Parts: sequence; C-alpha cells; structure tokens
Amino acid sequence: MGRREMRDRDMDQELRFHLDMLAKQLVESGFSDAEAMREARRRFGGVQQIKERGRDVTSGGWLLLGALWQDVRHAIRVLAHNPGFSLTVIVSIAIGVGANAAMFSVADTLVLRPLTVPHAGDIVEVDARRITRGLSKPDLLHAVISGLCGRPR
Repeated sequence: MGRREMRDRDMDQELRFHLDMLAKQLVESGFSDAEAMREARRRFGGVQQIKERGRDVTSGGWLLLGALWQDVRHAIRVLAHNPGFSLTVIVSIAIGVGANAAMFSVADTLVLRPLTVPHAGDIVEVDARRITRGLSKPDLLHAVISGLCGRPR
C-alpha cells in the first residue's frame, strides 16, 4: 500500500469517526439512528469536498509544482503549434536577458564594486567651474592643489 492510499485510508477513518461522534450526540439528543446519521451528514458537509481540501493541504508544494508542470507543457504545445510566434518569443527573451546582463555588468563595475586603485578613499572630484574665473592655468592649478591640501594661497 502506497503513501497516498494510506493517507486516504487514515482520512476516511478520521472523517468516519467525527461523523459517528456527531451522530451519537444527535441520538442522545432524541434523534433516531437513521435520522441522526442523515442529520450528521447534512451538518458535517460534503465528505468528498473535505477529503479534497485535506489532499490539497497535505500535498503542499507538490500541488504547485504539478500546476507549474502543467503550465509548462501547455506553453510548449502552444509554441510548437506556432513556430513564427515561438521564434519571436525566444528572440525577445534572449534580447531582454542579454540587455539585463549587460546593464547589470555596467552597474556592478561602476557602482557596486569599489575602485581597484590604491587609497581609493583619497580620490576627490575637482570641479573647476566653481573656481573664480579669470585665473591663468598655473594660478588655477595652484588654487586647486592648495585647496586639496588645505593650505592657504
């Protein structure tokens, strides 16, 4: 006997136990045996629906994998039926994946990784537009260097 059959048998026994207990309570409250069983079934609800919900819960992630596999098979059938559309889909996905990989490589190199130079923390940005206009190149260079070194002119 496999795991599924054992699980189904255990679920049948559990449901039968609860149905019998409810019928017993109804007999104690004044129902006849046949009426109590019929009323217990009515109150308890559909046994098959309860079993299906129990199977869904105990299946867990396998139920999702089964649905995923079914979707993949359907997609393959549709793509095999329309080769022109299939080619368009495959090329579009390839271009999208390639562009995404290229953009991530650029972002990784420029933004995410630290600079590969010694003393990378000492690198500064020089904005010559903020320095007073009208200086000659040597004076401008002297102003920039003295500003970086923190020495007055």
